[in-house]
Amino acid sequence: MVYNSHREIDGNEEDLIEIKSYVPKIAMEDAIKIASKSLLKINRGEVSSIKLLYKPFSLFLYKALIRHRKHVDRPSENIAMYIAIDMITGVGFESEALESTTIKVGKIYIIEPLISIEEALNEVKKVILRYKAKIARHGLEVSEENITQLGFVYKPIWIIEFSTNKKRRYVGVDAVKGTRL
Repeated sequence: MVYNSHREIDGNEEDLIEIKSYVPKIAMEDAIKIASKSLLKINRGEVSSIKLLYKPFSLFLYKALIRHRKHVDRPSENIAMYIAIDMITGVGFESEALESTTIKVGKIYIIEPLISIEEALNEVKKVILRYKAKIARHGLEVSEENITQLGFVYKPIWIIEFSTNKKRRYVGVDAVKGTRL
């Protein structure tokens, strides 16, 4: 998977930008091992380049007050969950609270979002509807709710280029969880 829509930031001090990023836990050497496990069994390729890119996610906090539909006398319960929207594919999902930090990005690639905030909000509504359907099966309903946009957070991913005889293959590895993309 290669992302062509990215912006290169020069190493000049005035070109540095601050971003909120998840903390990478997978080192470059480990990412190469993860990426090459199945790839090298098929083709004997060599690593020709490796880049650390930052993929944008729009993060939302959903808070709700849940109560039983039939038993009004039971106490209500407050819930809170994070919803992340992949700003490249538009896929939304419930997210755990990962450790993040603010960093200054120099000679690193920032992937530009391909979807708008309006599309991201529509996807958040779909995630919430799936959640409401899930709790409704247990006799619960949402009585109050609040959605707060927390802004962009970037997830570091390793993009590794393997070259074989005449072919090039790109493999992405999540630098936080260590999974192949």
